[in-house]
Amino acid sequence: MTALPDSTWGGKVSKTAKITYRSHDGEARCVYTNGYTYVMVGFVAQGTFEGLVAGEVSLTQSWTWNG
Repeated sequence: MTALPDSTWGGKVSKTAKITYRSHDGEARCVYTNGYTYVMVGFVAQGTFEGLVAGEVSLTQSWTWNG
């Protein structure tokens, strides 16, 4: 696991890390909100790590937290 700069998830700061599992690269994002910690994990199945990150950025920027 390699720590990456913090990112945002639904407008909140999320801790972000690059992870590797059995030679598959991935990214994990963690955010604490409303008394809970949420984790998003994605692994590269096809394509590139950069493509995975772009997809997670798109998803987390469109996210809205309730409460």
